[in-house]
This record gives sequence, C-alpha cells and structure tokens, in this order.
Amino acid sequence: MIDVVITWVDGDDPRLAAKRRAYATGTAVETHDDVAGATRYAADGEIHWCVRSIERFAPWVRKIFIVTDGQNPQVRTDRIPVEIIDHKVIFRGYEQYLPTFNSRTIETMLWRIPGLSDRYIYLNDDFAFINPVEPADFFDSEGRPVVYGYRHSTLTARLGRLWERVRSPRHRKVKFRDGMLNAALELGLSEFYRLQHVPHGIRRDVLERWFREHPESLVSNISHRFRSAEQFNPQELQYLLCGSDVRDHRPVLIYIEPAHPEIAAKAGAKFFCVNSLDQFSPEGKALVRQFLENRFDG
Repeated sequence: MIDVVITWVDGDDPRLAAKRRAYATGTAVETHDDVAGATRYAADGEIHWCVRSIERFAPWVRKIFIVTDGQNPQVRTDRIPVEIIDHKVIFRGYEQYLPTFNSRTIETMLWRIPGLSDRYIYLNDDFAFINPVEPADFFDSEGRPVVYGYRHSTLTARLGRLWERVRSPRHRKVKFRDGMLNAALELGLSEFYRLQHVPHGIRRDVLERWFREHPESLVSNISHRFRSAEQFNPQELQYLLCGSDVRDHRPVLIYIEPAHPEIAAKAGAKFFCVNSLDQFSPEGKALVRQFLENRFDG
C-alpha cells in the first residue's frame, strides 16, 4: 500500500499573497527567488498534469493527498481517490508556526497526514510521470527508499558553503545543497546524498520515530516561515536514517527550466520536471503541454 503526497499552492490567490506580504519581515534573503520569489508560489496548471500522470502511469497508488493552505486545485480523477489536506491538519498542536510559506517547513510535517501509508511518494506539483513506474522505482527489496543522485562529502560541502559566505557576506542565498548538508550534520555523518529533482520515496514510520525521539529537531525545522539556510531537508534526513539504495538519476529524469527549455528525448525516462513554468515563453509552455499530452494519450 503506497500513497502519493503532493504539495501545492496557487500563488495567484490574492488572499494568500496578502497573507505572505503581512508576514514578510523585509530581510534581504526573502527577496531571493529561491526563498520567497513569486515563481516559488506560481501555479500554471502543473497539478493537473501531475495527478493525471499518476493515474496513467502509477495505477497501483492507493490514494493521492494534496497539501494546501486553504485552497483547492479542483483536480479530477477517474480511479485514484484524492483528498485535500489543509496545513492546519498536519500542524495540529503546532499552530503557532502557521501560516508558513516555506516548503521545507511543510515537508517536515507531511508524515503527520492522517491515514497516510507507511511508505509514500512525495512530489512537488511540477513533476509528472511519463512512463510506467513501479513501487521498485521508489523502494528497494528491503523496503529502503531509493535515492536518485550520488554521495557527497560533508567536509567538501561545508568548505564550499564557507567560501560562498566569505565571498558574498551580504548576499547570502539559501541553496538546495544547504538542506542536504544540514541533515548530515544533524546526524553527525561525514557523507550525504546529493539529491536530484525527482519524486521521493518516503518512509513515514522512520520520520515519525525520529521526530518522536527528537522533538526539538522538529520544532527547530518548522520555526521558519520562509526558507532558511539553517533548515535541513527532511527527505534527506530519512534517506540517511535508512541507509538508502543509490541510483543514477540521469537515465530516468528529464528536467527543464527557462534557461534550458529543450526537451531531450530519453527512451528510459520515467520522471519529468518543469522548473518555473511561469517563466517559460508562450511557445515553450505550448511545447511542454504538447509533450505531456502525447505521453498521456500515447
């Protein structure tokens, strides 16, 4: 029994935009696109592709949970039931940390979804499956989650982060790498997994056990309304706790972004990620839509 969890936000919702402005503190780091830029909250129909791809290529999924802040994407499904989960549900008992506009904070609490399976797949709404996937693509024969990426030295990453801060002390950015490195530091490890932009197999029971034994770790990670360089990536944390199986992401992933919008054909690709679709040209968006339509209807 495996569920799917998708985090989703409609950044065009004026109510949500007003809430975000009300809680913004005006710090320099919040102006960065990777923290609180408009593109982080933009929605351009990706959620519908995401759900449609699950039905098309992962019909064995039991249920789809979509986690939102008082919103509803109004997705339609034929076979797999969908449940909308509000932030208030997963933050029950921790309401003082709401509202939050921080995906790391939200990800830290996803395991608290009522009725969620012990093994689940976590996706952002800009992912889609483009070929059939199986549970073995996300969990190995021992039940460990599969990591798509490679191992990286904690020392090397710390030195790189230190150099960046020395070089640009007034323009500190929150990098994707920071969350992975911080998870390794949280556990006192010398290596971590350099994760790629793919769907993640997650063991709910592993995260539940860790946060039950380390409640201060949970509180520390959810206390940031906007993404912080001090937070750890909870997906990385559970991969490290599980001693996960590592696989090469390159044969199975097609990743495109505004700077590189070309869709390179890969016969064995299973995962498709469109980063910042709102920043694509109209022609680029049309190509993405046509590519996905061809996959779903082919």
